[in-house]
Amino acid sequence: MNRFFYYLYFPFISLMCLLYRFIKTEVMMTVALIVIAFPLMFLVLDDFFPLPLYLKTFASVYISTAMYTPFHYFDSEVRRRRTKPGYVPLNER
Repeated sequence: MNRFFYYLYFPFISLMCLLYRFIKTEVMMTVALIVIAFPLMFLVLDDFFPLPLYLKTFASVYISTAMYTPFHYFDSEVRRRRTKPGYVPLNER
């Protein structure tokens, strides 16, 4: 996974690292992020934080695309993890 992805979604990735102890699947991690991101979207879009329109648009796009973070994160982590020492999966040989 490239560094740009880590820098761009650092808040969501750090939150996932904290939650990983309790949630170890992509789908449930996405649900957990939705539960956390929905109040953020509600606060941004319902004028609790008065922001210009372009910032509201950016925040809503940023938060909604962050829901794909678990799929990218888990995909790279699983590729790096090995089940047995010295075992190399067939597609990586």
